Amino acid sequence: MIYIGTDIIQISRIDQIIIDKGKRFISRVFTENEQFICNAKVSPHIHYGGKFAAKEAVKKALLSSSK
Repeated sequence: MIYIGTDIIQISRIDQIIIDKGKRFISRVFTENEQFICNAKVSPHIHYGGKFAAKEAVKKALLSSSK
């Protein structure tokens, strides 16, 4: 069986978390490679938001398969 996970987030929420928590949040959620890719962009928070939403969607799909 195939499961699908979806997640929608507010980019402004991720931006605020990065402002408030900084490196602590980023290091706990994203790999060094993901950080390198996002930080190389003009607006890193947008790319962090996309990666965060993708990770949440995968998590939801995997958790659905265990039910």
